[in-house]
Amino acid sequence: MKASQGRVAAIATVIRMAKADPVGAIEIAHRLDVTPKTVQTWRFRRALPPADYQVNGADAWDWMTILRWAGQTGRLRTEAMAAAYKAKFRKDPAPPNEGGAGTWKTPAKQVAAQRAARRTATKPPSTKSVKKKPARKTAAKKAAAAGKPN
Repeated sequence: MKASQGRVAAIATVIRMAKADPVGAIEIAHRLDVTPKTVQTWRFRRALPPADYQVNGADAWDWMTILRWAGQTGRLRTEAMAAAYKAKFRKDPAPPNEGGAGTWKTPAKQVAAQRAARRTATKPPSTKSVKKKPARKTAAKKAAAAGKPN
């Protein structure tokens, strides 16, 4: 009897896992349209919910856990994500916090491109004059300058 219960439990676990959608930090960043660094910051600050899985030693979450958390904390940045939250949980997501999470107006990829453009922009030349240091004289050059043979 116990063996059959074990098989039933194993089958139930497989069915649950088939419906599960585990995501890691990179997938969370991609789906929520933030940078991976932002997700790592949320992890460091313990803003993310506890991990649902461990995959090869790395934390992973079920996508519904992350979607629920993002909706409750005002971190859904797109209308599509807000619609997915509303369809799944049958309520409106929390509004973005003023001055806090979820108030971004510009997509993450566009912000990254703007930052890259600023880094590569040419800077005006410096007004300071740079003095060159005189070259060091080696012992042979010093001897030659003094007129002494080696």
